[in-house]
Amino acid sequence: MYNCVFFHGWASDHRIWTKVCGALKALGHNARLVNSGYLGTETPIPNLTDTIVIAHSLGVMEAYRHIERTGQMPKSLLSISGFTRFSQTKNFCGVKKRLLLSMKRTLQENVEATLGAFRKRANCTEHFLSVSWNKERLLAGLESLMHGDVRALHRTLSQRHDFSVFSLWGSRDEIVSYSLTKACFDTVDVVKNAGHFLPIENPAQCVDFIRKRMRG
Repeated sequence: MYNCVFFHGWASDHRIWTKVCGALKALGHNARLVNSGYLGTETPIPNLTDTIVIAHSLGVMEAYRHIERTGQMPKSLLSISGFTRFSQTKNFCGVKKRLLLSMKRTLQENVEATLGAFRKRANCTEHFLSVSWNKERLLAGLESLMHGDVRALHRTLSQRHDFSVFSLWGSRDEIVSYSLTKACFDTVDVVKNAGHFLPIENPAQCVDFIRKRMRG
């Protein structure tokens, strides 16, 4: 039995993990869900010591930053469609900052239209209807996507013998490319014909990945 803590990514909430958590709980594992406050109330992050951290997209960087702030060391971190840096630099094949700046401008003008376009490109079938988005939190998330970088922390923690990191990526992910994923992680498992929101689109394969990597 493992204690699992789930982080979601930008412009979503804990509901992306509903099927994955249900399957893991049925197998006897514990699951705690973090809500980052894009929708609803932001929840405190539980103690991560000796847990399995499972994070989607931007949630990977949020988990790493929490580990750095608190010193709480999980057993492992499992990235699903995630990254340790998102935006492009001279020596890093990330997303061009001008695209994120454009997204920031459109978000300030029309939140739902911007998020609708993002969900379509990300192949997110959870439409989050009749919800109230926190624009300030969404804009802060975009800032993290533009400027956030936990690559050095990832390298440092990955050298610990008692901490391991694994990554899962969908071959049709139009948000995070394979080259970006490989630039962030040494180990990448690939789900064929799947987009960015793997926990919604392919929950069974996410569960298989989690169970496999729980064992190291």
